[in-house]
Amino acid sequence: MRGKWPIAIFLFLVSIVSASAGGKWESFRLRDYCGQLFSVSSELDAPKNPAKFGKYGAQNLFDANPATCWAEGEKDSGIGQELKVTVQGIPDKIKLINGYGKSPALFAKNNRIKELQLTCYAAFTIEGHATELATELNALKYPVEKTVTLADQAAEQKIDFPFDRARIAAFLKQAKVAFFQNHPELAPGKVQPFLLISLKIRSVYRGSKWNDTCLCELSFSFPKSSTEKSISTVTTNKTENTVFLEHPDGTKDVLVKDINSVFQIVEVSPDKQWVILIRMPAHPAPGRVATHYLLYNTHSKKKVLPSPAHPDIGNLYGFETQNHTLSLQYEDLKTGEILTVKLTELQ
Repeated sequence: MRGKWPIAIFLFLVSIVSASAGGKWESFRLRDYCGQLFSVSSELDAPKNPAKFGKYGAQNLFDANPATCWAEGEKDSGIGQELKVTVQGIPDKIKLINGYGKSPALFAKNNRIKELQLTCYAAFTIEGHATELATELNALKYPVEKTVTLADQAAEQKIDFPFDRARIAAFLKQAKVAFFQNHPELAPGKVQPFLLISLKIRSVYRGSKWNDTCLCELSFSFPKSSTEKSISTVTTNKTENTVFLEHPDGTKDVLVKDINSVFQIVEVSPDKQWVILIRMPAHPAPGRVATHYLLYNTHSKKKVLPSPAHPDIGNLYGFETQNHTLSLQYEDLKTGEILTVKLTELQ
């Protein structure tokens, strides 16, 4: 019996992938905030102008500021309301901050999420199917859904990604084959693949005053890979709204893209695993222009700073090596001093 299990598992996996690849393709329109594609089914006090981000919009989930939040916009507690986000790769952890973290009082007065239903899609961009407001994705649903339970706490939570990563990887490969069979006119280099993750509210912890369900922050972590492509340089495009990672074979990956921002590269670390950027508005209003320092890990393609875990780190000034350890120079927001922190402590 023991020798038959691998064959049984393989046949079960093939049946899932084959059934999915022949499933129904769907189209979703997602907004872009600093390179993060997302959509929500509702938001509290949504602006009438679709080009604007609202006070309680889902862009707040990616701003590394727990004092802002996404709040669903239904009159009830928001059961069934849904958030969709894209990731590149298959995560191993979901990281989030529940509720409205601006203050302990607001955390208690508003609803917090208790259960989230997770659904995955293989999603692909189609060249020309994008506007300044949204990017259209062609997506195929993975046939397994999972539900995770969140703690009723204001601190960051790390939740194991509940899906079998090997099966998701096989599904993504098969879906990619099916996508290009449906779109033979598209060149692979013109298509960007994603794992699209849907998070749907299934139950809540009730607030003491308001019936709005809130979520502060959302991100994902990824296992380290031994097959990561080496990086030769980090560049921007002509309009500086996109930062690219260029590889020795001439290919490029997008590190961050935002049509509403301009990025400047401050410094790339000697091992090319880290890059400091400055982000400014592409169309600034008259007066002083706000600038924001960002630290990205080029291997995971994720923004590391600013981060709620390091609230005292302000402007970023460069990298230095001390005792064979790479460190980051930064301004301490409390004291104004220029200090250093080991980059290994930020991962």
